Amino acid sequence: MRVKRDNIYFLEKYVITNHNDADPPGPAKFPSVKERPDLYRLAEKWNEEQILVVEKASQMTITWLFVSLYLHRTFTRPGQLNFLQSKKEDDAAQLLLKALFIYRRLPSFLKIGNPCENNKHEMKFTAIDSLLWAIPQGGDQIRSYTANGVFIDEASFQTEFYDAYAASRARIGKHGKLTIVSTPNKFKEFFYVLAQDADRAA
Repeated sequence: MRVKRDNIYFLEKYVITNHNDADPPGPAKFPSVKERPDLYRLAEKWNEEQILVVEKASQMTITWLFVSLYLHRTFTRPGQLNFLQSKKEDDAAQLLLKALFIYRRLPSFLKIGNPCENNKHEMKFTAIDSLLWAIPQGGDQIRSYTANGVFIDEASFQTEFYDAYAASRARIGKHGKLTIVSTPNKFKEFFYVLAQDADRAA
């Protein structure tokens, strides 16, 4: 019950990631709040805000953070439809593999059964009718659905990012989440402008 209601507790106690650049490389516990207080401040900010735009350096822990939060949102709440979006299908599939990596390493008492993997782009929790769906860039991927959450990774490298942003804003309603993360690509492109303009993001 605590994991269900407290995603910060979930992050620190149960999330296992797979960092190729770790020392030693391979599976490792998500950094503790003492090791990376910045990550937990971001998680708290994510809990508070409907729309969050984050500029990141070229390190993967931020991506693991938001994949963990969207996974938690999907398997602890019934009737969820959450999207993981990246530039290409294979890039989006890599995000979903991160979610699967985390879920498979949870203790059995936290799991609600094995998620049904229809293909490399879907992680479906049939017992609670919730779905985590990996999609490539573009607004057409989202526009036909009512989304509970959308995580857009490496947004500034997506040529169709503006369309995806506009479609996501329209489909998350009053209670959904939109999280946009990227390393900046070029000065004054849309992600950069959005990251600097809180009024436009809100």
